Amino acid sequence: MTGVAGETEEYKKAEAWSLVLLAANIPHLIVQHDYLWRIMVDVAYEEKSRRELMVSEEENRNWPPPDSTVDTVILHSAHNPPTILVMGMLMVFYGVTGPAAHESIWFAKGSVNSLRILTDGEWWRLITGLTLHADPVHLLGNLIIGGILVHYLCRQLGVGLGWLLIMLCGALGNVLNVVFRGPGHISVGFSTAVFAAVGMLSGLQIGFGKGLKGFLLPLGAGIGLLAFLGSSGERVDLGAHLWGAVVGLTMGLLIGKWQSLTKIVRSGPLQFVMFTFCLLVVYGAWHLAIGN
Repeated sequence: MTGVAGETEEYKKAEAWSLVLLAANIPHLIVQHDYLWRIMVDVAYEEKSRRELMVSEEENRNWPPPDSTVDTVILHSAHNPPTILVMGMLMVFYGVTGPAAHESIWFAKGSVNSLRILTDGEWWRLITGLTLHADPVHLLGNLIIGGILVHYLCRQLGVGLGWLLIMLCGALGNVLNVVFRGPGHISVGFSTAVFAAVGMLSGLQIGFGKGLKGFLLPLGAGIGLLAFLGSSGERVDLGAHLWGAVVGLTMGLLIGKWQSLTKIVRSGPLQFVMFTFCLLVVYGAWHLAIGN
């Protein structure tokens, strides 16, 4: 006579049970009955078989362990970041401003002009300059390579915090560049913020303990962007790129080190508030620029 040691809807589980009984030297068969898979054993082994399977289930109740990457994506957004939308806005704005060679009012009022910033206190240029591009190549590099980096960063930090830090670090990169370059220097470009994103991604990988590989991947993308833009160009500033990366790396290390302090911004509504605030800051900066 035969008995049933166990039954399940999953064939993989039936196979796992079979391995348990094989290890215990209990002869058995896997038989399909309707929509169930049954482990059939001789009645003499039925009680022992059930006991072996019960012990196996208890021992493997919490296996496999939770994915360790859940904690590393500290502020992951459930929705895809609106990267294409924001990058599309930069493209549309370029259609309005034109290239730097046209010397439109947008560049006169919004470029990162160190003399105007240091002497006249026109701090808004630190932000408005991020939205201007010297030429189509400058724009295209930021849209393609920069868009990928920004998108990945926002997937980790969330839409609101991600864009807020990108803008903040880009502006701080401009601050340091202006201070070290002194009066008489002019630059434009979102690439300063993109290199800040490169630095943040690298810093986050270090903070999350991903090792050298995790550090080098975003760094390699930044080098690719630099190669795309070239080492020279009208109002394309390598110093601003460097300082953006330095500020971003520092910010990424801080976030990776103090993850618990950033968990308060996990909520969707707060992410939305930060993203909206970021847009309002950019709008306000341009409002001040055009009004002066």
